[in-house]
Parts: sequence; structure tokens; C-alpha cells
Amino acid sequence: MRQLLHTSLSILLITFVMGCSRTHTDRRLVLADSLMWTAPDSALHILNAINRDSLQGDENLAYHALLLTQAQFRCNGHCASDTLINTAINHYSDNHNREHYTRALLYKGAYYEFNTNQPVEAMRYYKMAEDNADTTDYRNLAQINMRLAIIYYYNFVGKNFDLKRFKKSLYYYTILDNISSIMLCHSYIGNIYRFTNQDSARHHLVLALKIAREIGDSCEIGEIYNSLSKSYLQDNAFTTALHYAKKCMSNSCDSGAGHLCFYNLSRAYSGLGMTDSARHFLDMTSDTSDMQLQDNRYLALRDYYSATGNNEQFKKYNNLYLALSDSLESNQNIAEFVDADSKHRQDFINQKKQEASYSSKKATLITIVIIAFALILFFVLQYRHRSKTKQLQLLLKSQSEKDKSRIKDILTELRESSSQLKSTKENLKETSKQYASLTGLLTAHINVMHTLTEASQNQTKDVFIKTFAKTVNAYKANDNLYDNITRYLNEHYGNLINDIQKGHTGLNDEDLKIIKLVALGFTYIDVAVLLGKNPNAMSTRFTRIARKIGANVSLPKHIDMLKKKGKHVHH
Repeated sequence: MRQLLHTSLSILLITFVMGCSRTHTDRRLVLADSLMWTAPDSALHILNAINRDSLQGDENLAYHALLLTQAQFRCNGHCASDTLINTAINHYSDNHNREHYTRALLYKGAYYEFNTNQPVEAMRYYKMAEDNADTTDYRNLAQINMRLAIIYYYNFVGKNFDLKRFKKSLYYYTILDNISSIMLCHSYIGNIYRFTNQDSARHHLVLALKIAREIGDSCEIGEIYNSLSKSYLQDNAFTTALHYAKKCMSNSCDSGAGHLCFYNLSRAYSGLGMTDSARHFLDMTSDTSDMQLQDNRYLALRDYYSATGNNEQFKKYNNLYLALSDSLESNQNIAEFVDADSKHRQDFINQKKQEASYSSKKATLITIVIIAFALILFFVLQYRHRSKTKQLQLLLKSQSEKDKSRIKDILTELRESSSQLKSTKENLKETSKQYASLTGLLTAHINVMHTLTEASQNQTKDVFIKTFAKTVNAYKANDNLYDNITRYLNEHYGNLINDIQKGHTGLNDEDLKIIKLVALGFTYIDVAVLLGKNPNAMSTRFTRIARKIGANVSLPKHIDMLKKKGKHVHH
């Protein structure tokens, strides 16, 4: 009897070990993987020389598919098809090798980004890779954040999205001491800061330039000079902008950057009043299907005609520039990516539910196997010990009834706990929504009243303050508020709003609301809160409105000058 029991246990153990064993990893694949970052061409050569029929086991086939896809991207910037990477994803989807599965998802995203030009789909796979990655998997996390940042950057999703991703990528690449990638991160971060903070922009661009010189990357040097030139143009520092534009032209290594140099040269010469030179570099450019280059061309033409005093042509190209800029920064891009991100979150939740279900089924299967083995053992023992078996049956029956009773009690407790947790979760969710709404309302109310109080010091405006206090609680639904603000500003600053509206017919209703709030002393953050907008987007909006009304300084400074002028006339 003991021999039969030992035999059964041995068979079960051997079956388990055979099921868990895996094929030994092919040494050629290990070698190719070790060369992937230092010598990708050599890795690709090794992988192309491997006959897939010579690989033993699904593990080696999947590993080869992953490495070959990665090597193709590292060397060529794209892969032949998605067949190979799909093989890797399907094999590693059980996550028995977390790093390989993360890498497979990363390069599936790269396939959508580079081969099919589907940035939203690429973003979905990059985020799946990020969710799966180990927190110490710095190389994959660096690449994932870099790819997401670049997708956000070139699709104008929003400066806060790509800036955070580039900074994360910079952190990981710094740990890895990947100099060229650190340079690219500084370059991108500098370009993002050009729209809001020129000191920060130049700080990062200078760091990138230093690294580019150290590693001898002439193309990146030209790109950085171009960015520095645009930074100084934004501050109307035309001499310095011209200096960097010339350096860009002498270091440029592609036609796109060359055209950007021409635009910057033309704009700098226009700003310095050297219109012949400005026209010379404009004539070296032409209309293009590249919307970003065309946007720069319109801007250069606008500045040229402003310098020559041709007001009609200035207005024409200024309007074309603003329209194209609005198109490039369309909210549709943001909505599309936000929807995709929301869908990814839901897919991630569903995946975790499926994994939990799979674990539950696996546990059930193991339980069934154990029970089956116990039954076999039970019947063998019954054959030899019938009398003892009857006593055992009675004991098991008694214990079974107790277990059933206990299980029933536990299930009842679980149902009650589940109901309480569900109710608590709904209450917390509703409370959270109410809290968020009240917080937003209080923030808007406090900011408005604080700003109005400061604007009303040392002047008799009691009637206006009382009117404002009555209408502030119905702020978003009451257009009379802006009528009151208009009357107040026109009365105290010599028809300020009426003059702006008559002189600049291109301003829309929201532009005028923003101008009125700025005239009361609101910052771009205050205005963003009141209008329910993103602060970074509102900062960019301030700049665009300033351009529309022909301001050479920031929008708040320009409005302050108009107020001082109007107040003098009024008195």
C-alpha cells in the first residue's frame, strides 16, 4: 500500500516539474541582446543570420521575434511588419517574463508610431508598457516616457503633458548615463519652455548645446542654435537672434532646419530694420505642405511687412499666421488623446479583472486535482480498511456539515460587507464630486472678490462692488457681469473696452472677456480658473491675444499702458 502511495506521489511530482520546465535560452539570442545598445548593427546581423527553424521551443522563437523587431527599429527606425512583435506579445502576455513583455508592448507602440502613423494607438501601447514595467526597469521606462513625450509634443496635446514626460525621461536617462538621450531631453524641454519662460528655455538649450558639442552631433547643434534664435526673437532681442540664426545656418544638416534658419534670419533682419536682407532670405523659402514650416513662413512675412510699413500685407499674413497657429493647437488633438487615455484606463481595469478570473480558475483547477488525488487515496485506503473507513465517513460527514454551516455564515458576512462597501464607495464618490465643485466655486469667488477689491482701492466704486457681489454667485450663467465690468472700465479709463473692440474687429467674445478680466488685474492663472481653462493653455492664449491687438509687450503690460493713457484722458 505504501509503495502504491509513493508511486502516485512520484508521478504527480514528475508531471508538475515537466509542466514548469522551459527550454534553455539560445546563446546567440543572449549575445544579440547584449549588443543591442552598444552595437545594434552587429545585433541585427546575428539575428538575421539565425534560421528560425533552428530555434528550439516557443520561448526562443518569441525572444528572437522581440530582439529582431528591436534591432530593426534601432538600426532603421521601423520594422518590416508587426507579425514578429505580435508573436512576442502573444507569448509573453502571461507575463512570465515581465521585462520582455514590457519591451514587446513598447515596440508594438513603436510600430504604430513609425510604420502606420497612428499616434493615439501608439500611445495606448506605450501606456500598457508603462503599467506593466517594473519600477527599476530604467531603460524601458526612459524609452516609454521619451516616446510619449514626443507624441504629445508633435501633436500639440499640451505643454504640461509633454514637459512632465520629458523630465521623467531625463531622470531615467541620467541614471543610465545615456548622454545622447540626455541631450535630446534638454533640447525638447528648452523648446517647450520657450512659450512661457525664456530663462528656463535657454538654460536647458545651453546644456543640450554643450553635450552636442562634446559628442560632435552637428545636426543637433544646428537645431539648438535655431531654438535659441527663436527664443531671443520672442524677446525682440534681434541682434542676438541674428547671431544664433547665422550659427544655425552654418551647422544645419537638413533642408527643414535650413528653412527655419532662413525664417529666423528674415525675422531678425526685419526687427533690425534691414528689410533688403530680410527679403533676401524670404525669397529663399516658398509655400510648403508642412504646416509647421508654413506657420514660420507666415510669421516671417508678417514681420517683414510690418518693418516695411505695408499695413495691408501685414494684416493679411498676421491673420494667416494666427489661423494656422489655432489649427495646429486645436483642442481636437487634446480631446482625442484624452479619450484614448480614458479607454486605456478602462482596458487596464478589465485586464486586471481577467487576470483575477484566470487566477481564480487556476486555483480551482489545482483544488480539483488535489481533491481527485485525495479521492484516489481515499478509495485505496477504503479497500484495506473498510471498518475504519465507515468511522472516517461519519467523521467526515459531521465535519462537512460544520464546514457547510460555517461557509454559509462566512458568505452571509461577505455579502453584507460587500453591500456596505459598495454603499460607502458611492457616498465617497458623491462627496468627492461635491467637494471638487465647492472648491472650484470658492476659488473663483475668492479670486474675483480679491482682485476687484484691489482694483477699487482709493476710488469710489461702491455701487459697482455691490452689483458685482450680487452677480458673482451666478457668474458663468450671467452675461450682465461682463456688461458691468465693461461699464466700469469705460467709465474709469476713457472708453478702454469700446476703443479696443472698435480697433481690433478680429477679437472674439472670449478674447474680449479675457481682456476685461486682465484690465481688472487678473493674472493668467486667475482667468484660467474663472473660465475653466488649463493655465498653460491660457498663458499661450494671452500671447496670441497680444499679437491680435498688435502689442509688443505682454498682454497685461499692454493693457496697463492703455489704462494709464485712458485714465489721463478721463481726468
